[in-house]
Amino acid sequence: MTVEIKLINPSELADKLRISPTTLWRWRKERLIPPALDLGSRVIRWRATDIDAWLEKINKDGGF
Repeated sequence: MTVEIKLINPSELADKLRISPTTLWRWRKERLIPPALDLGSRVIRWRATDIDAWLEKINKDGGF
């Protein structure tokens, strides 16, 4: 049985969060979002499950 893990690229994540790509990179640098997976030279992705859990937590906690 194969488990498929959905990965989100930076553009998709910025769209999902309704922020600019510049803000996404700043938040990443400041560690305000979950860590990304480094998949090679200039390729990063986030696990959709990590992002969904993070969004649920900040909504529950009332924000950052």
